Amino acid sequence: MSKRFGMFFFVALLGLGALRPFLAEARWQQPAVGGALSDNQQNRVPKESANDRPREFTAADYAAAAALLERNLQGTVKNQSVEPHWIGESGGFWYQRDEAQGTSYVRFDPKAGSRSPLFDHAALATALARALGALGAEAKPTATNLGLRNVALSADLKTLTGLAGRKAVTCNLVAVSCEASDQKPAEPGLLPSPDGRRVALIRNHNLVVRDLASGHETQLTSDGARYFSYGSLTEDYLMTIPTRKAGAPLPPVGCTWSPDGRYLIAPRNNERKVRVNPFIEWVPQDGSRRPILHEVRMAFVGDREQVEAKLFVFEPATGRQTLIAIPESYDVARTLSSDPVGWSVARGQVFFIARTTGSKSVALLRIELATGKAAIVLEETSPTRVEANTVEYNTPNVRIVDDGAEAIWYSAHSGWGHLYCHEAQTAALRNAITVGATLGNNILD
Repeated sequence: MSKRFGMFFFVALLGLGALRPFLAEARWQQPAVGGALSDNQQNRVPKESANDRPREFTAADYAAAAALLERNLQGTVKNQSVEPHWIGESGGFWYQRDEAQGTSYVRFDPKAGSRSPLFDHAALATALARALGALGAEAKPTATNLGLRNVALSADLKTLTGLAGRKAVTCNLVAVSCEASDQKPAEPGLLPSPDGRRVALIRNHNLVVRDLASGHETQLTSDGARYFSYGSLTEDYLMTIPTRKAGAPLPPVGCTWSPDGRYLIAPRNNERKVRVNPFIEWVPQDGSRRPILHEVRMAFVGDREQVEAKLFVFEPATGRQTLIAIPESYDVARTLSSDPVGWSVARGQVFFIARTTGSKSVALLRIELATGKAAIVLEETSPTRVEANTVEYNTPNVRIVDDGAEAIWYSAHSGWGHLYCHEAQTAALRNAITVGATLGNNILD
């Protein structure tokens, strides 16, 4: 023990001896008696110039920086994108165009390559002002700024609906007349059918359809229960706990009406065997001091018991429920792109994108609504991963056109992401839509 201590003491002395020149060099930093520096020390102190001092920012500097925040730059670039609203099968569309003051509504004709006003803006402004003025609204629409939001037009382009301030407006574009009413708060948790006749909702984990004209409700399922529910968020989604705390009902999740309102597609999620994963809310937002335990059913990678999801076709008029027979190893209901990519009303078909685990295979499925039978129309497989869009989380670049006659399919098999046109019933390739050393991004609906 004494030998080890002696060796340690010897090494410590050597270390201090080696540091002695550096300690002597640093002695200038210590003030002399009385706090003053000696002449030699003063010569060693680096002189500070005005350029070395940190800049003092003023209120004007902060205001200039705040003006460049994203929220303050919105609207400074006009018409940076176009959101088309397609007009039937004509290939034409209407869109909102940013003007110097306000917005105009324009119709584009691809055959003529021309655009024109969608309606008489000046006449509609007069009709809107008359309707809103009768309700005492302060809004003063003009031809260059109608002051509308959430604008929608009927398929025949004869009726316009929207919001003007806190008023709901409905305008007849043929007679150029408008009606305004107080905006009614929408009932939460409803999924309206395209024809506006019915809504779907979830009650006690079961699927219910309500006829809006009569108020009559039809319960489409009866076996729903907690962790075995229809049209509900599974607990492994990030919004599970905030949704629980909010308490507001959600519209049926993952559910879709057919374009004619005849069918309703809905998933049933079975989480009964999934193990619980605890989350601790250490600083409760309700003002309490004790941490709150949230138990969430969440399967980990490698767990034997995972969420089991199945898709069903419902026909509300008859109450018929049909299980969709998804091909083995494929999944539709548990993917980010679980919405249909298209329908064929005349053939009674719906088309989905399905993926295998890890997205090593992607397929376009054609499903017969009457029987639930599914057929693979197109399929691609990769040893790594297959995507249906150049950007992973974007909507798949797959569409069904001409009421199920053609399918637009995205593929990167050439080394570049391109679009191809196939026959949706036979899968035969018709032609490539895009070619060359370029990437296709998103199909605009």
